[in-house]
Amino acid sequence: MRLRRLAASAAAGALAILAVPAAASASAAASPGGWRPYHTAPWTDAPGAVCSFGVAATIVYQHEQFRTLARYPGGAPRLQEFRGPLVVRYTNTSTG
Repeated sequence: MRLRRLAASAAAGALAILAVPAAASASAAASPGGWRPYHTAPWTDAPGAVCSFGVAATIVYQHEQFRTLARYPGGAPRLQEFRGPLVVRYTNTSTG
């Protein structure tokens, strides 16, 4: 059961990453195809947000990239695509 909760937390964390492109730090120039580096910051979910217990996510390894496929008329990204590995260690904040 705990493994299933952890998998659900991992999936929710991945969705949170995709839903929060403002956390990106894309300082390098775009590579061919418009890909830019993307760096995910560690995060914490409060009890009940994803699991019945609090979860802290620590980034172990990442080599993600993103590109903007479409923009709103004002220039803000409307559609973005992400690729690359992201390895995250999840910790139960109540029990460690």
